Amino acid sequence: GYKRDAVAAEADALEQRLTSAEGAAIRQAFDSKMKEAQDSFAAGELEKARAAAEAALESGKAGEFDVAETEALLARIKERARLATKLEKNFARVGAIYVSKYEVTRVEFWSFCRKLAKTVPKDKVPWPKHWNRSGTGRSFPLPGGAPVGGVTFRAAEAYCVFMSKKEGVTHR
Repeated sequence: GYKRDAVAAEADALEQRLTSAEGAAIRQAFDSKMKEAQDSFAAGELEKARAAAEAALESGKAGEFDVAETEALLARIKERARLATKLEKNFARVGAIYVSKYEVTRVEFWSFCRKLAKTVPKDKVPWPKHWNRSGTGRSFPLPGGAPVGGVTFRAAEAYCVFMSKKEGVTHR
């Protein structure tokens, strides 16, 4: 009985060390992948960040770790990728910034002014000066697909703030 008990205790101790080593290896893989995902995300390498975050999520679940932070990072990575796709479609990269491929049209600026007119006093709406007044606000000038003109710097800034809020990407 004594030898059997000693062998069983030794087997239990060995199993605990193996379990502990496996847990440590899983934790190390999880931490490593999370750091890689965070660093890649910060560097703008979205595909690499996504792959690392997904690997971290998998090892985190295998190790039964709290993966809420990993899931949140993965959601941010996916959202940034969605915005990047949108940027690539409508904007051209010039150095570190994106420039719209298209000019702001009269229709777009008109729509902005109309929405703004619902929230601020009428005299604060940045209508271009050459757009004629009518009894109900401003008349719509010329075909809508043409670029807007006669916009002041402050009006352009207000439009950029409006578009930043609307699209979730900073416009300047």
